[in-house]
Amino acid sequence: MLSKQRIKSLIPAGLVSSVIALAFLAPAGPIATLFASYGYGYGVPVSGGGILTSGPDAGVPSPASEDIFVRGTDNAVYRNHWNGATFSGWTRGGGILTADPGAVGVSGTSSQVFVRGTDNGLWQNTWTGTAFTGWTSLGGILTSGADADLRAGGAGHIDVYVRGTDKALWHKWSDDGGVNWFGWERLGGILTSDPGSDAWASGQWIDVFVRGTDNALWHKWWNPTGGWSGWENLGGVLTSGPDSASCNTNHVDVFVIGTDGGLWQKGWNSTTGWTGWISRGGNWTSSPGAVCRSAASGIIDVFVRGTDNALWTVSEPST
Repeated sequence: MLSKQRIKSLIPAGLVSSVIALAFLAPAGPIATLFASYGYGYGVPVSGGGILTSGPDAGVPSPASEDIFVRGTDNAVYRNHWNGATFSGWTRGGGILTADPGAVGVSGTSSQVFVRGTDNGLWQNTWTGTAFTGWTSLGGILTSGADADLRAGGAGHIDVYVRGTDKALWHKWSDDGGVNWFGWERLGGILTSDPGSDAWASGQWIDVFVRGTDNALWHKWWNPTGGWSGWENLGGVLTSGPDSASCNTNHVDVFVIGTDGGLWQKGWNSTTGWTGWISRGGNWTSSPGAVCRSAASGIIDVFVRGTDNALWTVSEPST
């Protein structure tokens, strides 16, 4: 992370994966209206929205409490906090970021942020509720930003996903809340964006979403009884990386930026399967970051960078 430190990174091993099959499917429905006001569904500016040089990501350390992380104009990480009523303002966490950050709420007031540093390695920092603990190198050579999820149960199982030098999806995980980490696992595919991930609210299932070589949305998931699936093509034409959130077991929602610059949503549940693409409007200049406010709320808060380079938020119902 710090440019003056010379820390050797570990390159993920493995061969380049086979090309994901092409399937150029445009999002269904009319072109979204560009936002012209601060109305619900088109986004509202975060108070003291800052000047972002990355997309945002967020974690939920406790119900109705959200930590949002971005890269500032000095390339350092910054945190803003939503307490259910107001935003706290920005706290600087330092470092030198070279990609969008990824974040996960851990417990109580604690969140962790994962970034690519100047060495292209993965770095971790923890917000304790009062301060940042400092940067820890997790190795690897990344060609994207990172995303993370926290599985329910256990002693704090955290998964982190990145794109490697072979453009495939790679996975690193901890079983003790981010203290000790296992090595890199290669999950294949050819990615053209940062990955986005979620863990189901009360289970051990995981979803990972990426943009493929056809610019469509692709999906891979972890089933605790069957392991990793193959890749599923969900269509669309993405101009950003995806992010996803799960408010309830057997439900997941994924958000992307479409060719119109607007936010688009696609949902899945175990009864009806995947919805079509739903236009959520706006005109955004980064990949979205999505979190479920709480399992009981059914409301997903999506954070994006606006045309003014400030942080904006959109609240959408889970499908």
